[in-house]
Amino acid sequence: MLAHYIHQQSSRKDNAFVHVDLGSLNENIFESELFGYAKGAFTDAKNDTAGRFELAENSTIFLDEIGNIPLTLQAKLLQVI
Repeated sequence: MLAHYIHQQSSRKDNAFVHVDLGSLNENIFESELFGYAKGAFTDAKNDTAGRFELAENSTIFLDEIGNIPLTLQAKLLQVI
């Protein structure tokens, strides 16, 4: 609730608030979900799909439950941030 309140008080309040529950993401889809993928990247990739970071461009992205993901994924996330 606090993150959403801060977003509403920011200059980006008219843009999207993208909430990502990292703790609920499977390790196998972590990168695809956050960074997107191109058509044909894997068997079920029938279309180009934007990741959460791309969807949150010029908006607010709230990364929840970072402590619940493995350290290797935390390191990848840190490189992006």
